[in-house]
Amino acid sequence: MHLIQKVPTNIITGFLGTGKTTAINQLMRRKPEHESWAVLVNEFGDIGVDNQLIRSKQNQDVFIKEVPGGCMCCVNGLPMQVALNKLLAEAKPQRLIIEPTGLGHPLEIIEVLTNPPNQNTIELQAVITLVDARKITDERYISNATFIQQLTVADILVANKEDLYQANELEQLNAFIKAQSLPQRKIISTYQGALPISILNEASQHNKTAAFVQAKKTHSLLRPAKQTSANDENTLSFPECGYITTSGQSDGYTSKGWLFNSDFVFDYIKAYELVDRLHFDRVKAVFITQEGILGCNKVGDELTLHELDEAMDSRIEIISEHEIEDITAHLLDCVIRE
Repeated sequence: MHLIQKVPTNIITGFLGTGKTTAINQLMRRKPEHESWAVLVNEFGDIGVDNQLIRSKQNQDVFIKEVPGGCMCCVNGLPMQVALNKLLAEAKPQRLIIEPTGLGHPLEIIEVLTNPPNQNTIELQAVITLVDARKITDERYISNATFIQQLTVADILVANKEDLYQANELEQLNAFIKAQSLPQRKIISTYQGALPISILNEASQHNKTAAFVQAKKTHSLLRPAKQTSANDENTLSFPECGYITTSGQSDGYTSKGWLFNSDFVFDYIKAYELVDRLHFDRVKAVFITQEGILGCNKVGDELTLHELDEAMDSRIEIISEHEIEDITAHLLDCVIRE
């Protein structure tokens, strides 16, 4: 009798800006050479930028698939199941990493993975939640049901960005977690997403009790995932102007995105300066410039730049609790005119 080899799978979750994408990139740099990995990325906005930020020459042997447009477990988990089936069939990975949006509910993903038909093909291992301890006194975080759920489902809690913490912020995080009466779990601290690759193989509590993943669904306010998006390669068609704009709203947050075809070449300095001037909860961008591919990742006022190897287009996604103004004119001002 031929037994199906289950795919070891990890969920790496955390609120907006905790460094999930950076952590995944760090793990992939230390991936055993003989192993094939796949990454399933979910983004809050319709444009989708993380897929581009993960891709690099070092990650060429990693299969990456993206589900943009909100919680991928909306509509009874159908968008996730379709993407998961396609990814497993095409990539045949020896490890799968799932990165939900920072505003998504990981409990629903766990439920999809640990119930039929996936329980026969997926071996759920450690669920890893990244936390920025500097935010633990921010009422927007600690009163957010998604943030609390991300803490609750964690097998391992990672206090990321520890190099930026003040003296007592890690202690405040530990005190907050203790006050939530959460089950005991491993807590580690790190910076720049440098996770030990060994934690991927640690067991998950969610394989021990089916009752845990039957908790009441908490994502009813999320808009259903769209059947198509600006990131769907099979449906993408640019209008005559050469760019697309999208917008959405859910869970008290608004997203706006811009997607430019490859004919647009941005001035490196102007594009960088524009992103640097933007003040929102989250800004992610990839620009084709005259000096190469510029990746931007901004959390609050902290901006990180990345030199990327390639990009099929230029794109920017903004997420905010407040109204987002139209920056189309500012973006077009950054384009190099012949």
